[in-house]
Amino acid sequence: MDVGARGGIDAIPWSNMLSLIDVISFEPEADELKRMLARKRENDQILGTALHRDVLKIPLHVTKAPGCSSLYEPNIDFLKQFPNVERFDIVNSPTIETNTIDQLHRSNVIKDVDFVKLDVQGAELDILEGGKHFLSKNVLALEVEIEFQPLYKNQPFFADVDPVV
Repeated sequence: MDVGARGGIDAIPWSNMLSLIDVISFEPEADELKRMLARKRENDQILGTALHRDVLKIPLHVTKAPGCSSLYEPNIDFLKQFPNVERFDIVNSPTIETNTIDQLHRSNVIKDVDFVKLDVQGAELDILEGGKHFLSKNVLALEVEIEFQPLYKNQPFFADVDPVV
């Protein structure tokens, strides 16, 4: 399962094993979703929903550099100390619907998953909490991107996420 699937999973280390795996991708940003659907492999699933701890409607902060887009607002005051801060400028904030891993499993959208990659610009803990039941019983391993500094306002840090995984 590739959550925050912008760019697809065909990067290293996955490029070496793509012929052996089926991928369930989650990408809520509309333009990237269209691009991914056009390149979809036969056995893969690509879902245009964001995952979260709850089923709700929430803004997706789409940034100038789309890979910086997040459910959390960029923390420009912190980011100003780094070059190219404008890549975090919000260009659009459409309201999107979120779902949870546990709900998608109960409705048979997600069935068998061995590995989960989470790269969602600060919302990783929200997703883990929305998938506690499924993840604890079905998943062998997680790859979770987490921060030690506040790139996004009110985002959880390593110390918040570590006890959950």
